[in-house]
Amino acid sequence: MKIALIALLLLAVVPAAQAKELTSVLVVGPKGPTFVEPYRIVQQPLAHLQLIAPPAEPYVLVFPMMRGVPARPGRWYPRAGILCSGWRSGVEAGCAAAPLLRGWLGSGIATGLYRSEPVRLTQLLRDGTSLSPYGNEATAVKLALHQRSSPATPPAGCIAFTARWSRPGWPATFCVSSSGGLYARGRVYPLAPATAVFLSG
Repeated sequence: MKIALIALLLLAVVPAAQAKELTSVLVVGPKGPTFVEPYRIVQQPLAHLQLIAPPAEPYVLVFPMMRGVPARPGRWYPRAGILCSGWRSGVEAGCAAAPLLRGWLGSGIATGLYRSEPVRLTQLLRDGTSLSPYGNEATAVKLALHQRSSPATPPAGCIAFTARWSRPGWPATFCVSSSGGLYARGRVYPLAPATAVFLSG
């Protein structure tokens, strides 16, 4: 059964040329694993986002991928059949009813559902250079850290980052290898090579 997580991609209709580059979405819940679904199944609902309040219910995170780099993220609310999108909160760009997506996305049983507001980056620096806490780089960092990790030692040449978060428990320092992977606290988090190259600058 497909997980209830994919629907929340971009805030508005993307230009045709840009939409062609959006080929997949990653759906992420608190239990994992991460699922990959085709972008086409959410393209129509995302063309009809409206500035309405999101449902007050559990959700999953959705990350559209453009040439390996995460674009504007969002949330999928399986019980209400609503998808939302937004750089800052995942909802501020708008929401849309998408009941037909339940057939694709299911209920979120496999990945679990988030029941509180997601953690936010309030500051992000790469080798001392400030980056937007809401842009593609910040989205890539959050995508990596929301996924399952494994023990690992950072490789040589790992690019240093520092961060501040909206709540404790998230790494204040970490590094990114240009060959892939985000390294923090003796563990490595999934980060595709294309995303790692982008994030490394």
